[in-house]
Amino acid sequence: MPSVAVTGEVVATASSATTLSGATGAWTAGPVTEVSYPKLTVGGSAVIHEASCTFTFTDGTTGATVPSLVTLKASSTALQGGLSNVLRADDSKVDNNGNRLAVNITRQAALDSG
Repeated sequence: MPSVAVTGEVVATASSATTLSGATGAWTAGPVTEVSYPKLTVGGSAVIHEASCTFTFTDGTTGATVPSLVTLKASSTALQGGLSNVLRADDSKVDNNGNRLAVNITRQAALDSG
């Protein structure tokens, strides 16, 4: 059974692309914002069903910035515990620029179905 994601287990990875619409620069990832279920926990940590991050491209010449919001939402699963959907191991979302938001579970224990 796949593990469910809890707070702190979504990682943002900025694109390595160095151009955007002809401009040269770099992408950076902002903080990850997670939305959790307050009463659904695993090992004392709240289970999450959505995460988002704003990635920013900064033009190396002008300093102008372009944001790109990436939102990772849970899909329908059997791991719902009477609530709505939950994020699981290996869920991810990549925008058109290559910026990635992904669940990265580092806990040893998976959700016990019993």
